Amino acid sequence: MTNQQSGPEWGRVADDGTVFVRTPDGERPVGQYPAGTPEEALKFYTDRFDALAFEVDLLVQRIQSGVMSPDEAATSVRTVRAQVVDANAVGDLAALAARLDALGPVLESQRETRKAERVQRAAESRLSKAGAGTWTRCRGRSSASHRSPNARAWMLAGFGIATMTTPFGSRMPAACSTAMRRCSWATSAARDRSPA
Repeated sequence: MTNQQSGPEWGRVADDGTVFVRTPDGERPVGQYPAGTPEEALKFYTDRFDALAFEVDLLVQRIQSGVMSPDEAATSVRTVRAQVVDANAVGDLAALAARLDALGPVLESQRETRKAERVQRAAESRLSKAGAGTWTRCRGRSSASHRSPNARAWMLAGFGIATMTTPFGSRMPAACSTAMRRCSWATSAARDRSPA
């Protein structure tokens, strides 16, 4: 909040102690303060504005930091904006409302970011499950997919898994070939260490 957003230029006190705030739509009464001076009356209502501006500042910071979900933030923005529009305070209420309105594109961007993150996590989860299935097939529990050319090529391509052509003409995941090579190496090593 700047000093230009609150102060005597944003309101006035009538002779009967009624305090008015100046808005783009004209003046409107925000309350009465008959017991004190006009300066004290204005200070009372500008202090209210300062408290409201602090609440807006805090909400903006929380939203920009991403600690609130977009839906939760949108609800808070609507609530605080309603308080600003009808506030019994003296200050630039229109500027506070504009700050809250400017958060709309920020929230939309955060929604898109979170949506993309969910899609990525789902893809990684499917890829992880596909990798586990590939290891099972490499161990011989489901070797039919290796004997059938291109039987699962569409699934592997969908998950972005690299494939290779086996000596038998079928396609298998590259991860399988690595695992099979390791299994062959381990079998050969064990055979070499066994007594004659």
